[in-house]
Amino acid sequence: MMATELLARLRDLGVEYEVCGEKLRLNAPPGAVSEELRATLREHKQEIVRRLQVEEAEERFRAGKSVVIIWSGVLNEKVALVAKEEAKRLVPEGLVTYTANEVCRLGAANLGAEALRIVHSAKKHVDGTIEEIEPEGSE
Repeated sequence: MMATELLARLRDLGVEYEVCGEKLRLNAPPGAVSEELRATLREHKQEIVRRLQVEEAEERFRAGKSVVIIWSGVLNEKVALVAKEEAKRLVPEGLVTYTANEVCRLGAANLGAEALRIVHSAKKHVDGTIEEIEPEGSE
């Protein structure tokens, strides 16, 4: 069974769960978790813990409570990604920050590497926000 299926099964059984570091903690009604299920959970513990950690990180990101910092080979520097404008306050000083909406606009524009570097340079120097990207030749 995959982690997602095991977690769904636990929910169906009324089992509450949480991750604490690398530990998976269960709070189950008496008799809800059979020995067979317990063995399967032990066997897939790492995968389950990793899945829950990813879900928690995604929730924190979408809620504007975290920042993702990546190295861009195209830009040759680190950039910060935030889900919401208000999360910019969490970004270390000196990093250019892109919101999820800006990343979507850039992706939809399908810019080449050089055009992306130009947009990035402008954003860096004016601390601006990407509101709209006009396709080349459309005026």
